[in-house]
Amino acid sequence: MPRSSRNRRGFTTVELAVVIIIIGLMSVLILPKVRIDNSAVDTAARSLQLSLLSAQRDAVARGRNVIVRVNGAEHKVNIVWDDNGNGAIDGGEHSRPLMLPDAVRFQPPPGVPPLDDSQDLDYSSGVTVVLQRNGAANATHTIYLTSARSLAGAQPVEARAVRITRATGRPVWYAWTGTEWRRGS
Repeated sequence: MPRSSRNRRGFTTVELAVVIIIIGLMSVLILPKVRIDNSAVDTAARSLQLSLLSAQRDAVARGRNVIVRVNGAEHKVNIVWDDNGNGAIDGGEHSRPLMLPDAVRFQPPPGVPPLDDSQDLDYSSGVTVVLQRNGAANATHTIYLTSARSLAGAQPVEARAVRITRATGRPVWYAWTGTEWRRGS
């Protein structure tokens, strides 16, 4: 006995094609508004801030300086506990790397005014920040992060800055809004 068309289950090819076309149209409208680079730079700035805060607390708790080496060429931060107290990174000292995503660079964003008048950092040769055992930093530093897309001239500019205050050694991150630097939450 043949089944009637009313008792069949499933979807017709036309129904599936209509659903696929609707999903395709929605993705064409929505995907350009999603800025993945912006969230990557945001996440990198927050990770850097938390790593610096943890390193500062370790320096105070252990009574040893912590050396933070920002390497722009390798897109990473190396946090080293100065166990022998000589102020240099030696083999055998405890270290922890923080790698940046490929889309994020340590570099001041083009066309964006600096956050403050802190020490100008040269990312190509590497930047060293020393978090001292009393909780202070060796100087006030501002570390800029931006997306590779922004460096290529794309708009809007995705830029963040992590500022380390000399007196307190506290890292605070800031976001570029397009017109001003605003403290991150």
